[in-house]
Amino acid sequence: MARHVRPTDDHGETLIELLVAVVIIGIGAIAILGGFEFSIKASVLGRNQATSDAYVRTLAEKIQNTLNTSGTYKTCASATQYLTASVKSVLPTGFTATSTAAKIWNGSGWTSTCSAATDTGVQLVVLTVTSTGTGVHQANEKLTVVLRKPCNTGPYSAASKC
Repeated sequence: MARHVRPTDDHGETLIELLVAVVIIGIGAIAILGGFEFSIKASVLGRNQATSDAYVRTLAEKIQNTLNTSGTYKTCASATQYLTASVKSVLPTGFTATSTAAKIWNGSGWTSTCSAATDTGVQLVVLTVTSTGTGVHQANEKLTVVLRKPCNTGPYSAASKC
């Protein structure tokens, strides 16, 4: 009777080899998915930063145009006097605007101390546009603007400080 002899060079994979292969493939897949997630977050942040930057510049131009056309220079302006509803109307949904109180030029530097007598007609205002996203999606863009009292609002006189 012939006995069947098992070959000693069995080429199959063991359970441990399969588990190691699955773990290695899993780690690679997690790394690739993490990279996709990071690129998506970076893309959203980049878009929010670009939009915020464009709109903070639009706000500054709108404030300057309002000053030039209507002569609405605010002596010793507060933080909200230049950011009126009509100026903020250029912002899309999901973005907010804020500003700091205007600092005045006193001849040698910027100061927060202001009175009608010391306001030289030149003010520094910091505008900020913020996206309403949270965490890594929120973008803040600041723009420092120097506003000048327009001289085209009436006849020139020494009292108008133009």
